[in-house]
Amino acid sequence: MLPETDLGLIKRIKTYFSEILKESEDPIFIQLNDIKICNENFAKFLGFNSTDEFEKDKKDFPNDYVTESTISDLTTAYREAKEHYAGSTSNVAWIKKDNATVRTDIVTVPFPFEDHILVFNDIILIYQPYK
Repeated sequence: MLPETDLGLIKRIKTYFSEILKESEDPIFIQLNDIKICNENFAKFLGFNSTDEFEKDKKDFPNDYVTESTISDLTTAYREAKEHYAGSTSNVAWIKKDNATVRTDIVTVPFPFEDHILVFNDIILIYQPYK
């Protein structure tokens, strides 16, 4: 369970980004250290029924959801966003809940929020259809 301070931060982030998370047709996830927040499209993209189900999942995010061959691209993008405030695009292969693999293009951008730098990720291209 996350500390109460993290739970409050998660609630404020979700409130701040609520319109984007709700209205975007793209699968979106937001990272801040061990906190993971996503929209319904991202949760369903990975095979979850809801954002709550995804956010409660105990797997290590993103390591257990990204193939070994592409995890370094995603972690490099995260680090560049956090440390150098640099946006980037990456090709990432995701491992869905049913263990199917789906390759995507993703845009990663830093976003200041309160005294944190969030990493905002938008999947802009999916190379294999998903339901």
